[in-house]
This record gives sequence, structure tokens and C-alpha cells, in this order.
Amino acid sequence: MASSTRVINTKLAGVSRSNPDGTERQDIIKDLTMGELVLLVRDHGNEYDLYATQVQTQSGETIGWVPRQKTP
Repeated sequence: MASSTRVINTKLAGVSRSNPDGTERQDIIKDLTMGELVLLVRDHGNEYDLYATQVQTQSGETIGWVPRQKTP
């Protein structure tokens, strides 16, 4: 593994919602394969959570958020 790659096991928040472009996060998740890498992207502009971290596919589609208790 590369030094910037880490494995974390956690549930995601917001997976039952739709993305702003109308795509269903559940449909995106169904297309993922076991072991596929995802990206953790800090949302510095999030007004609700200073440490909000979005989970995206490698193509930039949002699939959810790391739960607030796991981000600080």
C-alpha cells in the first residue's frame, strides 16, 4: 500500500440521500466492487461540522460522509 492509503472500517452517513445532480448514492454504492478505493475529501465549507469528510468514488461521485464521531 502507498503511504497515503489507509484502510478504515466504518458505516457512512447520508448514503440514502441523492446527490445534487440527482444520482442516487445507493445506485453508486451498488456499482462499487470489493476492495475498490474511495477518497476521503474534507469539506472545509460545511456549516454543520468543522471536520466534515465526504466519501467519494475515484471518479468524484459522493457516496456519503464519515460519521461525525470518527472525523476529529
